[in-house]
Amino acid sequence: MRKPLAMGLLGLGWAAGCGSSDPSSKSAFGPLGSESSAIQDGTADTTHQFAVGIVQMTNQTVAFCSGVLLAPNLVATARHCVSQLQSPQIDCTSSAFVSTYPPTDIFVTTDPTITMSGHFVTVASIHVPPQTTVCGNDIALLILSKSIQLPQYVTPTITPPMTDHQLYTTATTAIGYGVDTPLDTMGTSAGTRRIKQDVNLVCIPNDTTFPNCLLDPTWLQFATVNEFEGGDGTCDGDSGSGAYDQGSFDKGNWVAFGVLSRGGVSPEGGTCMGSIYTRFDAWASLLIETANQAAKLGGYAPPSWTGSSACLANAGVCLQDSDCCSVNCVSHDNVTFACSACDANNPCNTGFGCQGGVCVATAPSSAEADSGSAPAPASRIEGDSGNEAAASPSASTGAGGCAIAAVGLEARAPWSAGGAVALAMTALVRARRKARRA
Repeated sequence: MRKPLAMGLLGLGWAAGCGSSDPSSKSAFGPLGSESSAIQDGTADTTHQFAVGIVQMTNQTVAFCSGVLLAPNLVATARHCVSQLQSPQIDCTSSAFVSTYPPTDIFVTTDPTITMSGHFVTVASIHVPPQTTVCGNDIALLILSKSIQLPQYVTPTITPPMTDHQLYTTATTAIGYGVDTPLDTMGTSAGTRRIKQDVNLVCIPNDTTFPNCLLDPTWLQFATVNEFEGGDGTCDGDSGSGAYDQGSFDKGNWVAFGVLSRGGVSPEGGTCMGSIYTRFDAWASLLIETANQAAKLGGYAPPSWTGSSACLANAGVCLQDSDCCSVNCVSHDNVTFACSACDANNPCNTGFGCQGGVCVATAPSSAEADSGSAPAPASRIEGDSGNEAAASPSASTGAGGCAIAAVGLEARAPWSAGGAVALAMTALVRARRKARRA
């Protein structure tokens, strides 16, 4: 018997209300839900912050997923974590994505447990493959509004690909925020980051290390060449979590083969079985292009795995704005030009706005278009730390003229903005399919 595989989403209903004595306590609402599979037989993980939690909030539903931090402001996850599905039942011959949720509906956290009182970073943009079919295209890249600073980020296996077994092993580590058993239909165990190591891979298409799964017609009914099959352990809520190469993981290097798309449940319904991941090496162009955009917005050099020539960090000698990661080449003496983060003293050129220390192209307002002039500089600016600094007229040349926008980059408790909110724990569980296959 083949393990039944399906995409699962675990969500929790919530309702605004009053009278909660402590809406931020776990007893008031518990850990919230999650998307795709939690780690069964795993252990709580408070260490690996590159494995992030993702909260999807739409209408009256809060749902959880998992993700992989590839760069300070770049997260990889499953596309169904951020997009609507035509149907919750997955058939690789017909299932499709309908539309992508607004970035404002998605929040990312490094907290080991997702709670109302946790810290969240908002999403600036969502990038997905052009194809709308689910199987093989269940990957999404999120550019964050604020960078998350870690000593090390995850490297996706692009070059060389995951089939290079001189470099990579055939076992993985799974880390996700899902439930720890498919019997937990209320999602009470979801929202905690868990880890399980030494999970053996089952099949990689066209990889001679394994029997060729592409020759198995039943395999092709639930997977594609852009995917690979992992072992047991992931459950509802782990969607978007990474499959980390075990050999690299043992050495303290974070290298991931792909993101979890869907999984299965044993016939009796008590065990999470099987896993299908979308391969990173199948989406190299999307990863590289989006990573370069994220680096430009974040003001850092693109990761080495992109193969891109590095932009200049702040203080690097430059000739033009495009030489700099901050897109801001300035001089205070008209002789020496150097890259600088944009701020009140180093404003961006006309047509650009300052976001997180980086100059980003902005559309002119109708008033600006009519007058042909840039708006006056803002009197105060809010930085990433939340501290305000008084603005002064720019003393630099070669950069300036544009106003500096104050951008709120970090969100706390996205579902409780504006005051106390009581969460109703009536679960909206979109259960995993348990159909059997021969």
